[in-house]
Amino acid sequence: VGCWGGGAATMASPGPSNANGGSSPPAAHEYVLSQTLASDGSPVRSVTTIPTGPPTSSFAGSPTCADGYQLLTGSYDGVLTSHTLAAADGYAVARTAVQPNSEGGRHPHYVGALLPIPAAAEFGEPLAGGYITGCRDGIVRVFGPDHAPVKELRGHENNVSSLAWLELAPSGGGDTAAAAGAVPPLLLSGSWDGSARIWNVATGSCLATLGEHENGVEVVGLPPVPVSPSSGGDSAAAAGSATGGLVGRLATTSAGIAQGNVISNHRVRIFSVHLPTLTSPVATTAALRTVSNDHAGPIRSVAYDAATDSILTASNDGTVKIRDGTTAESHTTLPHPATFSGSGDGQPPMLLDVACLGGGRYACAAEDGTCVIWHTQDTTNHGGGGEPQTLDHPGSVWTVRSLPNGDIATGCQDGYVRIYTAAGNAARCAPPEEVAALAAAVAASRTSKAQGPSAEEVAALPKWEMCALTQGRSE
Repeated sequence: VGCWGGGAATMASPGPSNANGGSSPPAAHEYVLSQTLASDGSPVRSVTTIPTGPPTSSFAGSPTCADGYQLLTGSYDGVLTSHTLAAADGYAVARTAVQPNSEGGRHPHYVGALLPIPAAAEFGEPLAGGYITGCRDGIVRVFGPDHAPVKELRGHENNVSSLAWLELAPSGGGDTAAAAGAVPPLLLSGSWDGSARIWNVATGSCLATLGEHENGVEVVGLPPVPVSPSSGGDSAAAAGSATGGLVGRLATTSAGIAQGNVISNHRVRIFSVHLPTLTSPVATTAALRTVSNDHAGPIRSVAYDAATDSILTASNDGTVKIRDGTTAESHTTLPHPATFSGSGDGQPPMLLDVACLGGGRYACAAEDGTCVIWHTQDTTNHGGGGEPQTLDHPGSVWTVRSLPNGDIATGCQDGYVRIYTAAGNAARCAPPEEVAALAAAVAASRTSKAQGPSAEEVAALPKWEMCALTQGRSE
């Protein structure tokens, strides 16, 4: 990512898509289908992983477990599904449990965000190794590793679309527990109510609310940057850390405000956070940076790449922007291949999610049924142009996530989770008939879209005269 000098860069236009097919076999580093997993049949809106055995990593990424992991999904119908993948069996699915805890585990609406709880000593039972959900009803729910509900965090007034961890660090003296290294992270939540909230998961209390955002808010934690008043750094950050205690940073994005037919004021913001002690009931925040309107549409997702200290944002304008982790200024734009192919009447698809895969690789999920992967540090792949790889799906791809073993998972509108692995992992590649079934489903979906609804489908729609009494299902 950092190899392009000068101003902002735009990656080259792509060649043909490669989704396990094509006239030539995929390169060893390209992704191919590995497994197709079903849950309750409704669209898969969120995906995460939790441990099945002793964890070997902290909250900074997906838990890495020697025995395998659980792939957890949340659906449009509010159902959670757990797929247990065993390392001993080549990460094949050993067990699937739909609604693994039927006592209180069902959500009243779709689950749009999932986040694993660090399996660290600071959290302890019953939280460590569990997970957190964000729901359309505005409630954040906390579950233990046995899928039992532990608590609810209430305060948002609309869909909770984003969850992340906020890392804390001691700032010049202050809390002795922090100095000893036992600093549990705080929880971040972003909502369609125009706010982000900071939570202490252990106590269930909201420590701060970052309001006055422009509609939908996405959140991501950044590495803490303690700045003392004498360091010459940002004055707001210095003011927050002057009294010691704990400090952290986060980034938020907003969807913008509709003004006529134009949506504007979609922004990326960076905040500092100061917590006097681990048990403080209130955290103070300060806005450090704001970048406005450098996308051409609402921002739908945000991620952070620790290896390059970069913030990534995905937008309805069909692009992912790579940003400086301190200033939030964009220096590289990754356009969806449809921008160059002319498909969709020249209108690129909306990007619904973005994920960091490591090694300069980034993935986005798009509403046109594609998952696009950019290898930004490898300009020799795909014919020497550094073009992205496109994985085709039969419906909108709502989410994409990196898995602990290097694979990736996508959640699709058709109700399936698909796992993709590097082509070099021959033992984990799907059999030809499964690949062919996916290709056939993609072709059928595209044919149906091109032809439009059938006469029978049109006849089944509500009559126009009843439109005012018909509850819409679209968000």
